[in-house]
Amino acid sequence: VIEATEPFLMKPENQDACVEWLLKKLRLSRNKRTKRTRLILQYEEDVDAKDEAACKLQGIWRQKQARKRIRHKARQQYEKMWDKDNYCHYYINVKTGVSQYKKPSILGSEDLDDPVD
Repeated sequence: VIEATEPFLMKPENQDACVEWLLKKLRLSRNKRTKRTRLILQYEEDVDAKDEAACKLQGIWRQKQARKRIRHKARQQYEKMWDKDNYCHYYINVKTGVSQYKKPSILGSEDLDDPVD
């Protein structure tokens, strides 16, 4: 039979040690959105920091996926052509018919495939 014993810090003779331990673990935390300050234990602060980091990573991932979708749509909207007179490429918006020599900025660092002769 295993007897349940009272935790070390909860024993009456260790009250001062318990208070000292709690004071070391307490933190003031300020909510960035609401500007409210609250008293929390260190582990709660660690959990909040992990949650915040996870939200940031999720946001970065969503931005990356959104950029991929936008560039995919842009690739469908533009066509790259060769200008024989000026010896350079130009881009045509297939929906509007507007052409331009500068690569559309929506494509970012990517470019369209060269036209087939």
